[in-house]
Amino acid sequence: MAKTKVKETSLGTKILIIVVLLFVLFLFSSCAALFVALGDFEYTEGNVAVIPIKGVIVTESDGFGGGFAVSDDIIASLEDARDDPKIKAVILEIDSPGGRPVPSDEIGRAVRSVREQNKTVVAWVRDVGASGAYWIASSADHIVANRMSLTGSIGVTGSYFGLEEFIDDWNVTYRRFVSGEMKDVGTPFREMTRNEEKFVQEKINLIHIYFVDEVANNRNLSVDYVTEL
Repeated sequence: MAKTKVKETSLGTKILIIVVLLFVLFLFSSCAALFVALGDFEYTEGNVAVIPIKGVIVTESDGFGGGFAVSDDIIASLEDARDDPKIKAVILEIDSPGGRPVPSDEIGRAVRSVREQNKTVVAWVRDVGASGAYWIASSADHIVANRMSLTGSIGVTGSYFGLEEFIDDWNVTYRRFVSGEMKDVGTPFREMTRNEEKFVQEKINLIHIYFVDEVANNRNLSVDYVTEL
């Protein structure tokens, strides 16, 4: 009777495939933005500071170059404009799909600190001023956008990659050593439990409440009205 030849794959090959896959996922997340951040504003003749907010909003750069609006740099520029007596107004040149909630909130607070010095802040939306970028824009005195600009998107999203089926198919063992029930929520190497999914969704809902409250306060609108937008 003929024997069926079983294809065998070494453990080293399996590990290499997993490493390559994770590296590809990392590059994908790093290249999520196609916009180029231009950095701090420059001093020129005049009394208006133009501060670009371009790309995905993050706390710090990932070291791979452009494509991100780094909150530390933007806040530093806003503080410089706030403290410079020659600067009478600030234009935020926004071209961003949004980003992380914490740096968006931090930049929004910095914008308000400029306004507290009786300096006018105008949010100028180019192609996109959505989500976290709109959070920032709402902190300005005025919002100006092209009729074809994409604005708004007052909401929060979260996601993660699941590799548990891939691990099972390749017969790879995942051993977990964790202290704390929610310590490794979102790990791609196992399926989320119902409690973990509930935990993450509650966090997202809470951030959405903060988002709506900020926009409502900044634009002098009711929470119910902003919720319906």
